[in-house]
Amino acid sequence: MEKIENNILKPDKDKENMVLDFFREKVRGLQIFHLNEAPVKIPENYQEVSIDDLKNNSKMFDSLVRCYQEVFGSSDIWGEGKICVKCGKIMPLDHAFEKCDCGGNLENFYPDESLKKRIIHELTEVIPNSSFCVVMKSLEDDNKINGFCWGAIGNVQNITKRIVDNRYNGDSLQFKNLHQLLVDRLSLKSLDERVLFIDELGVVKADRRQGMAPVIYLTRIGFEHGNDNNVQKTLMWTHKKSPIYKICLASGYQEIFATEDGIVYLYLKDLRPTLTLLQNKTFREYAVIMGNALNLGKQ
Repeated sequence: MEKIENNILKPDKDKENMVLDFFREKVRGLQIFHLNEAPVKIPENYQEVSIDDLKNNSKMFDSLVRCYQEVFGSSDIWGEGKICVKCGKIMPLDHAFEKCDCGGNLENFYPDESLKKRIIHELTEVIPNSSFCVVMKSLEDDNKINGFCWGAIGNVQNITKRIVDNRYNGDSLQFKNLHQLLVDRLSLKSLDERVLFIDELGVVKADRRQGMAPVIYLTRIGFEHGNDNNVQKTLMWTHKKSPIYKICLASGYQEIFATEDGIVYLYLKDLRPTLTLLQNKTFREYAVIMGNALNLGKQ
């Protein structure tokens, strides 16, 4: 696995400040509202759920697991659907054969029970009541999940551990490198300053036809959670092939770290201008603003 220290990206401070200044001008005279009090409402099928909600509703929890497996198992972006128990080859869910080319058996890359344990862990660890989970439910079935976003508020130590445990198998050298990178890049007031970290964000392929709406509504609830806890800075990760990547760039995020296989870590130093727009502008109005923000550096 590549070392974090070899993939640090040089920040584009001019563009970062340009987008945030553009957003701040657009929100002049507008205010931020607490969860569920904003004039622009979130559709009812987007709901925040607790770990108890998931544990008490096995159908919904199973659907969240299926949704996660479908998002990260699809061949168009991640392809983490199946893994060969013999040679370790990873392939998408739509792989047509029951066995690997080497003859080994295929298993789910994200097994049901281990994924459930990870979700439970990530929604209950760190600081009590710091985690959040938002789901996009099917309009036809209240227990069917077609999109998700979860994360937590923590200091740089907490967040580094979450990332390294999830993506780098707890490697101590990667922890040291990533911890120093985040300390340097997040402009922390102190090591105890809290940051909103979005662990996971995804929408099933069939619902991507809705464009950026699912991503906008899912992350907005996360932003409201951060703002209600007096947190401004946000960190997340995605793939450069994902539509989420462009949406983030148009919302003021900056790249701080990328891997050779296309995973990129993104940092937003102030979520408040974006959240203010989401709460006060219609989706169409916000889409136009995002388009203009994305073109700022091209003029």
